[in-house]
Amino acid sequence: MTDVHASRRAVFAGAGAVGLAGVLAACGGEETPAANSTANGTSTAKPTTATTTGAPVQGFSAKTSDIPVGGGKIFGEDEVVITQPTAGTFVGLNAICTHQQCILAKIENGRIKCGCHGSEFAIADGKVLNGPARQALSKKNLKVEGGTITLA
Repeated sequence: MTDVHASRRAVFAGAGAVGLAGVLAACGGEETPAANSTANGTSTAKPTTATTTGAPVQGFSAKTSDIPVGGGKIFGEDEVVITQPTAGTFVGLNAICTHQQCILAKIENGRIKCGCHGSEFAIADGKVLNGPARQALSKKNLKVEGGTITLA
């Protein structure tokens, strides 16, 4: 009888390990590629994970008129978020979520949202408003001249 009980324990332990592996795999997989967001800050594609070098994006520019007051725009391919929390104040942030490096998905109600796991960041400064992310978005220095925004 001891052999039968040991075998049952082994089966249950193995099943539990397989289930746990499935849950962990679901949290770390890659998603499909993202595209630039629309003018109102919503994404046009599903979330994606990204690798960033931290180097400034050469030739990046945006029009101030494309950045809504109280919102912003995500430039996923350039890994940049530009927000305008108040009229005439532009903020540059990294478009990579600090949780698992997904490209951020949309901006609404004063929040920058990650489509992978639901993290939310403030448009004014990139602070975490809702986890699982624990670290704020890093800032990007901007240069605003006339109606054009570039990275400084």
